[in-house]
Amino acid sequence: MKVSILEFETIGLRCPNAKVSFKNKETGSVINLLQMPNGTGKTTMIKLLSGTLTGEIENWTPNETKEFMGKSNDTNTGEFRLELSIEESNKHAKNISFLVRFDFEHGITELFTTRNVESGLEKGHLPPPSLRQFISQGCVDVFCFQGDKIKDIIDPQKEDAEVTINAFFGFDDINTFLNDIKQYHRVASQSGRPTNQGNMDSLENLISTWEERSAALKDRLEKELGKRKDNNKILEELKDKYLKIITASSDQAGKQIELNKAKEDAEDAVRGNLGLLWDELKNPFILSDSLLDGLHEFRANLEAMKLPGGSREFFEELIELDDGCICGEPLIPARVSHIRSKIEEYLSTDEASIVNTIKEQINETYKNGYQSKHLSEEFTKLEDSISAQTLAETDLTTFLDDIKKNASAEDTQIITNYGDASTKKTNIDLAIKTLKKDYTPDQTQRLRPADCFSYEAAENVIEELTIELGKMSTRRDISAAYEVIRDVINISKENSLREIKSLIKNSTNEKIKETLPAGSPLEVIELDKYLKLGWQDKVQTEARGAQNIIIAYSFARSVLEEADIEFPLIVDHPVANVDEKNRRTLGSKLGLMMHQFIGFLIDTERQGFLEGVQETGEVRYISLFSNIEGNKTFIDQIESLPADEYTKSENGYISYNKDFFVSNIMGDH
Repeated sequence: MKVSILEFETIGLRCPNAKVSFKNKETGSVINLLQMPNGTGKTTMIKLLSGTLTGEIENWTPNETKEFMGKSNDTNTGEFRLELSIEESNKHAKNISFLVRFDFEHGITELFTTRNVESGLEKGHLPPPSLRQFISQGCVDVFCFQGDKIKDIIDPQKEDAEVTINAFFGFDDINTFLNDIKQYHRVASQSGRPTNQGNMDSLENLISTWEERSAALKDRLEKELGKRKDNNKILEELKDKYLKIITASSDQAGKQIELNKAKEDAEDAVRGNLGLLWDELKNPFILSDSLLDGLHEFRANLEAMKLPGGSREFFEELIELDDGCICGEPLIPARVSHIRSKIEEYLSTDEASIVNTIKEQINETYKNGYQSKHLSEEFTKLEDSISAQTLAETDLTTFLDDIKKNASAEDTQIITNYGDASTKKTNIDLAIKTLKKDYTPDQTQRLRPADCFSYEAAENVIEELTIELGKMSTRRDISAAYEVIRDVINISKENSLREIKSLIKNSTNEKIKETLPAGSPLEVIELDKYLKLGWQDKVQTEARGAQNIIIAYSFARSVLEEADIEFPLIVDHPVANVDEKNRRTLGSKLGLMMHQFIGFLIDTERQGFLEGVQETGEVRYISLFSNIEGNKTFIDQIESLPADEYTKSENGYISYNKDFFVSNIMGDH
């Protein structure tokens, strides 16, 4: 299935009224570039596209809805229309359109679908069944996003790569089904008659306490997710203004990228050294010489005993063959009985193998234990990496402070607010990660619900306790069946997920190899919850700016191909944080990446990138801006074009003229 965007239209929203048409071809690829002055509504359009495709726009809160009202709107209504082309295998392409009507007075959105001329406008989000599964939020986020989200799939602290695979290949549906049968099992187990009333009462009380804890943690998680949504909105609003300030002089943009990279590398080094030290500290033998020496003495005693191995099988075969003893005497019953009485004193081959393994492990532990006695070296490495992190943070802070000194009061406040929001984002993400940590508390931890700070862990405990409860009642058959079903589904799911990840990893690497210069030492060496990058099994935290983008686009293409569907790639800030040389390289490769590319370009991305995309062939240049006094320069130029090369609406202009696009840089106007 191939899905393309034909056009969208906005009326009365936080962007100019306009009908924006995109190029598309039956075969090959085409690039659509859309430039708008900062503050004209690029982010608004990305949100409208995403919300309409998923249907989530119907669930927007009144406040969210009202934020999309245009400044000059005096009707309290608005519309957004999106038209798609859907081409299924061996069938002619069909068009489908979605219409969103905004009631800003009451903060309400209504979504309608036109599937064909005969059906007309129908209430609701009604995509074809074959498309519906691919336009969930998790799927749409793969091909419709902001450029700064690219690094999320290679961020070890996030799970975006696995979230994408779960959405596209039905694992989210499997998890929903597992949760449904889990809830049924809970209800069924609690309705059974007890076989041991005392123990059952105690267990029910413990489950009740955990359920209270789980509810509290779930509430906390939802609040943190809400905070993240609000804070991300603040970051989005500040980002364009922040980037403009930072890139005011040509050398500052590169300097900030360098300092950010140094800070991120330092943070990764701290995490890595902390992990290594923790692994060392988990080995008890490096903390106690006497324990280690005692273990080595135990190994020496095993060696001294010279325990025979494999002899049991020899004597068992000797008895079974009944061909006489090795001494030549017949195996009379008395001798067979004697051999049987002594056979247990000998080890089987398997048992001898276990003993030898124990001896080898003790020897390895003893050797490594003494090598690891110098824990101070590990602590020193950690201390050095923390110092490097502090220095990197100081350098970045100094850089921003210097910019503030030369900035206006308004710009200084923007830098400060953006920094505060970025710090808040880090703290919120950490809180969410803790609340979503998936593990099962041990027997001791099960008795202390108040010490649990993970909603996932609390749910895992409740599941375990509910199974135990079911086994104490007349519903134990349901508990037994639930365990079997759960385990079978989980094993199948894990095997399938592992196989799909392997296929996508290999496909991503093929596309990276096609797109990067020949011999580039970069590949995905592992696909887990994120893409682990490196070369020949040597891990690296991330690639350069352009390489990160190529990796993200290659991953998106691989997921779509494996799911047997093509979508346009829609990106706000498509080459954010990429230097001019690599912007050109990336622009020249876009034609290889998607059948339809739609990029919302900002002025700082133009240089190099425009030269690169011209090398790919088919490009549509779209300029859109408001009809305001600040845009008078653009208005004068566009109105000098032939009438069929631009369109004027009540509050804006749109043009597809390449020369106008290339010759005009649209910053803050």
